[in-house]
Amino acid sequence: MRMRRSCSRATRRTRRSPRATAICSAAVAQGSPVNPVTGVGTGAFLYIGRRNAEGGGRVATFTTNSFRTVAGLKGDIGDAWRFDVNAQRGTVDNNNGNLNYFSNANIGNALNVIPGATGQPQCAVGPPCVPWNIWVPNGVTPAATQYLSIPLLIEAGVTEQIVSGSVTGDLGKYNVKLPTADGGLQVNLGAEWRSEDASFRPDLASQLGDAAGSGGPTTPVSGGFHVREVFTELRVPLVQHAAAAEDLAFEGGYRHSDYSEDFKTNTYKLGLEWVPVRDLRLRSSYQRAVRAPNILELFNPAAVVLDGSTDPCAGTTPSASQANCVFAGVSAAQYGHVAPNAASQYNGLLGGNTSLLPETSDTYSGGFILQPRFVPGLSLSVDYFNIKVKETIGAIGADTILANCVSSHDPAYCSAIHRDATGTLWRSPAGYVSDTNVNFGSLGTRGIDVKASYRLQMSSLGSLSFALEGTKQNDLTIQPSPSWRHVVNATWATPWKALDVTLRWRYLGSADSEYTSSNPQLTGKALPSTSHIPAYNYVDLSAMFNITRTTRFQIGVNNITDKDPPTIASGSGGFGSDCPVLGGIGSSSSCNGNTFPGVYDALGRYIFARLTASF
Repeated sequence: MRMRRSCSRATRRTRRSPRATAICSAAVAQGSPVNPVTGVGTGAFLYIGRRNAEGGGRVATFTTNSFRTVAGLKGDIGDAWRFDVNAQRGTVDNNNGNLNYFSNANIGNALNVIPGATGQPQCAVGPPCVPWNIWVPNGVTPAATQYLSIPLLIEAGVTEQIVSGSVTGDLGKYNVKLPTADGGLQVNLGAEWRSEDASFRPDLASQLGDAAGSGGPTTPVSGGFHVREVFTELRVPLVQHAAAAEDLAFEGGYRHSDYSEDFKTNTYKLGLEWVPVRDLRLRSSYQRAVRAPNILELFNPAAVVLDGSTDPCAGTTPSASQANCVFAGVSAAQYGHVAPNAASQYNGLLGGNTSLLPETSDTYSGGFILQPRFVPGLSLSVDYFNIKVKETIGAIGADTILANCVSSHDPAYCSAIHRDATGTLWRSPAGYVSDTNVNFGSLGTRGIDVKASYRLQMSSLGSLSFALEGTKQNDLTIQPSPSWRHVVNATWATPWKALDVTLRWRYLGSADSEYTSSNPQLTGKALPSTSHIPAYNYVDLSAMFNITRTTRFQIGVNNITDKDPPTIASGSGGFGSDCPVLGGIGSSSSCNGNTFPGVYDALGRYIFARLTASF
C-alpha cells in the first residue's frame, strides 16, 4: 500500500508598460473648424488615446497553489500476475491580480468636468470623482490617478480525479510462448475513470469590461467532463539468444475512451524491438494518439475581445486592393477611409465550441540505443520521428482570416468578417472577426532526437556526469522554430552530504519568420529587423544536497547572464505582423508581450529554491 501527497506554491510578479486608454472617439461634423477632411459633405472620426504615464507601469501578480494526493495498493496474485489499483486527486488554483488599470466608467466621470462654486473644475458627478486634466503639462494629480485606478482579480481552478486499476501477467509461467523464445507473452489489462472540472472567475470590473484597454468583457467559465477507458498492452518475445538476434520482440497496445461529451476515441500502438548484440538495441514504432478538447476550448463563452493586429483594408493606402476588400466587407465608398488602429489592436469574437472533435495524431519513429561495453558509462540514442496531427483545435486567428479572405475570396473566411458602420474592426464591439475555436486543419513535424550520456567515476572525489539532449527539426510551420536545440548538463556528484552541483547549457538555434518561407501559403512581406531571431545561449547553475535522509534542498539560478528575450514589434511585417498569429495557426501560437515566453526566458535571470520532503 502506498500514499503520497505533494503541494507547491509559486508567485510571479511582472511589470509592463502603462496601459493605453481610449479617452474618447467621436464623429467630427463636416462644418467643424477642426475637421481635417476637406470637401463638401465629408466628415471625420476623431480618436484620442493616452497611456497612464503618471501612474506607472501595469503590475501583475500570479500566484499558483497546487495539491496532489495519490493512494494505491499493489500486490501479487499467484506467481504469474500482479495487480495495481490507485486513486488520485489534484487541484490547481491560480490568482491573477493586476494593478494600475483605469476604469472606463471613472474615465468618463473624470473627463466630464464643470466649474465649481469657486470656479475650480470639478466632476459633474461630484465626489469622490477627481478631474483628470490631461490637457496641460503636469495637470494630472496623484488624486486623479488614484480615482481612475482599479485593482483587477481573476481566480481560476482545475480539479482532476482519477481512479484506475490494472493487472499484469507473465503468461510464460503457463508456458505461453513461442518455441524460438525463452520468455513468454506478457499482458496488461486495465480500466480507468477520470474527471476534470475547471472554473474561471473574473471580478465584476473584468466581467463588465470596465478595465480600459482590455478589449472587452472577460467572461466567467465553468465546466467539466469525465471519461471511462479500458486498455490493454502486450509484449511478445519472437526470437531470443539466436545468431544476430539476442532479443527480438513485438509490442502492441490499445485504449478505448468514452467521453461524457458524446464522443468515443480509439488509440493504439505497434512496435518492434531488436537487439542484434548486447551493446545495440534497434527500435521502431507507430502510434495513433488523440487529444480531447479541454474545458476552456469547449465551454469558454464567446466574447468580443482583442484578437488581430492588422487590417489589410484599413488606412488611406490599404495593402489590399479595393476589389479584394469588397470581399472583406469594405464598400467602394469606404475604401481608403477605414480608420486603422494606432495600437494595432483589432476585435475578434473568441470563445469555446461544444461541437469540437478530438485531435488525432499519427507518429512514426525509429532509432537505436548504443551502450558499448568497451566504454563503461557511455550511452547514445538517436531516434527519427514523423508526427502528423489532424483536426487541430484552436482559433484560426483574425489576421489569418483577413489575409485568406482578401487573397482567395473564400466564403469560409470572408463570412467571419463583421465590420461596424464605419468599416472598422475596432471602434466598437459591432466590428469584429468571428474566431471561435474550431477543428481547422493539420500540423506536422519531423526530425531527429539525440541523447547521449557519460559517467566518469573519480574515486574519492565522487563522479562526473555529462548528458546531452538535442532535437533537429526538419519541418514545423509554427514559428519560432529553431532547427536545432539542445540541453547539456554537467553534474558533479560530490562525496559530501550527497551534494550535487549541475551546470547546464541551453542552446536555441536561429529562427526565421514564416514570411520568409518559399511556401506560398506562408510567404509575405517581412522587415529585415524583425524577420530573423539569432541563436540564443543560456547558462544555468544549481546545487542539491540532502538535509536528512528524507529531506532534500535545491537552490539555483537560471539564465545567469540575464539575457533578454527577442523583442518582436507588433505589425512589423516579420514575426511581429503575425504576433500572436504565426505560422498560419492563429492565436494558438506562443507569442505574448512581443516575444515568445514558451521558447525564450521572458523574465531574464531566475533564482529559485526548492525543499523536498518524503514521508
